[in-house]
Amino acid sequence: MSRSPRLSRRSLLLAVGVSGAIMAMTPGIAVAGADDSFTDVELRAGESIDSHQASTLGPDQTATSRFTVNFRSLDVPLYANVYMRSAESTGGDRYTAALFNKKDALNLRLYKRIGKEVTTLGRIASIPLTNLPDAEAAWTVVVSTQGGRLMVTAESGAAKLTVQADDTSIVDGEWVVQNFYLSKTGSTATIRRTGLDQTSGGERADAADRDEASSTAVS
Repeated sequence: MSRSPRLSRRSLLLAVGVSGAIMAMTPGIAVAGADDSFTDVELRAGESIDSHQASTLGPDQTATSRFTVNFRSLDVPLYANVYMRSAESTGGDRYTAALFNKKDALNLRLYKRIGKEVTTLGRIASIPLTNLPDAEAAWTVVVSTQGGRLMVTAESGAAKLTVQADDTSIVDGEWVVQNFYLSKTGSTATIRRTGLDQTSGGERADAADRDEASSTAVS
């Protein structure tokens, strides 16, 4: 899987307009793209797909993952993930916010992965699946990291889940990724209108020269 392309200042002007480019070029207010090109994702059993990704500019980040799915219609767990401060575009050390259906409930979990070790942060939030409409619904998952403070909200209509925690194990990371995974025992699942918006502020720990980059659909 290829990495997200870096945008030059001229390309940024064409992509997000003059006002958006000026904001993105302002130190400490780096905008890594409002991606208006929604995509549909078809998953087979045991398949994991990175739908969108963005190269981050600062350690303090807010990512907004959007997608449409009917969780009640699924016979196996579907994991709608957001990777934050990810060391690699394909994963690596990272924070993960996961919204998934399991055991007749919709769950929101925040955890960190360092090497092969996975640790849950905060409490897992849950609501009964019967509280959700048996139809496709648009979901918004917002993940924010400010220093060592992490917060995740997942919302669709009247349904809302929240998880928050404090942790400083993963200080920095170059990538934000929207990922979907379907359990190996399933058949297929369709997630429609997936998209990822991301903003970041502050200075990255390394001294690499990073131009502004939009979140990009992964082909």
